[in-house]
Amino acid sequence: MHKNPYIKNKNKCINDKGVSLVELIIIIAIMAVLSTGLISMIGILNGRAARECAQDTLSALSKVRVLTLSKSTGAPPSGKASDANVYLEIIPDSDGRILIKQAKKNEDGVVVVFDQISVGAANVDIIAEINGKEVNLTGTDIKIAYDRATGAFLKYSDEGYMTKLTFKQGKSYTIYMTPATGKATME
Repeated sequence: MHKNPYIKNKNKCINDKGVSLVELIIIIAIMAVLSTGLISMIGILNGRAARECAQDTLSALSKVRVLTLSKSTGAPPSGKASDANVYLEIIPDSDGRILIKQAKKNEDGVVVVFDQISVGAANVDIIAEINGKEVNLTGTDIKIAYDRATGAFLKYSDEGYMTKLTFKQGKSYTIYMTPATGKATME
């Protein structure tokens, strides 16, 4: 029998270098699955701080309303939240995070913070709707208060009542506020 000098073994290929088409398709499929998972995780994480801010604000609003209805001396003569003796305050801290304070002025006019939450990462935008106009309140102090007699929201400013408060970081989370009833819901 005559042997071919170029074939050393019938069971081995002459050229074992490179990647087969099947291996290439499997690698591409694995990369596609991993990248899809990564992209969806980035989307979930992107709006996390905004969601936390909105949820914590809604919770704090409820607590402030209960405290107002039980211990407040009533609405301030100006009818504005900035002059109330029990209020919720949303302020940026030095690191760009958001602080949610529940505060009360005592008889001497000294502000006592009875609860404070630090939430969110930097770059959470806060947008309010005041009398139908959108106002960017990012980086400013925001005070929200209730009227003890009616449970309604007090005016945010001379421009009028705040009806929406939106926290935005990739995704948006909005608290809808009904001025006449003091009802607040999140979507």
